[in-house]
Amino acid sequence: MERLLLRNIGVPGSHTLATYQSRGGYASWRKVVESMKPEQLIEEVKASGLRGRGGAGFPTGMKWSFVPKDNPKPKYLVCNADESEPGTFKDRLLIEQDPHAVIEGTLIAAFAIQSHTAFIYIRGEMVFGTERLERAAEAAYAAGLIGKNIFGSGYDLELIVHRGAGAGAWRGKFLHHVQHEADRPAPYSSLPHAAVRAARRGAGYEFTQEETWHRMRANNGGWPVHAFGSGMFGVLRHGADDAGE
Repeated sequence: MERLLLRNIGVPGSHTLATYQSRGGYASWRKVVESMKPEQLIEEVKASGLRGRGGAGFPTGMKWSFVPKDNPKPKYLVCNADESEPGTFKDRLLIEQDPHAVIEGTLIAAFAIQSHTAFIYIRGEMVFGTERLERAAEAAYAAGLIGKNIFGSGYDLELIVHRGAGAGAWRGKFLHHVQHEADRPAPYSSLPHAAVRAARRGAGYEFTQEETWHRMRANNGGWPVHAFGSGMFGVLRHGADDAGE
């Protein structure tokens, strides 16, 4: 049975840009930037059935649609790679061995909400995973996959890998930092409604767990295969075991 989530795991050099691109990596990113509008992308994700993989299972495309499109203030996208589930670290393997897939999914999500600044927030104790993500981001920048005028489209995107410090209220404090708000740092309301709340404060944001973004990656040079038929994203609606993995 074909692997989906772990399709690159165990492949020699899976963490490198050359190997990732040889297996179709960043083809989806190029297609999104060159031939899709954000509204089309959001509708495609809604149709795919992709849901958040952090536990709540909220529909990803619907969450993206909550970020106001007519607000001139900055929009921030945050990939949650904190891996704070006690004793599980369920996505550490993806971060360490398939970092470009995490990055590609993050870039696609940023384009969907027209964010020009994206963060991958990673747990402070995950030193090796941080190094892998940072090296992968550097390679993607050098290849023109991130930065100014991506693929000649006029779309700019900055990606920052931010290592946490293990604070209990990490999400609220980190989002306070990226939004530059004037009020006292404190944990924020649970998403998705916080995206609208933050936009009213001055800056919109989209915050989703890492595995969700990992599922938005290229598959053999084209769109990933929907686990329940044709579609853009490799999605599994039930459980965390991907097609027999």
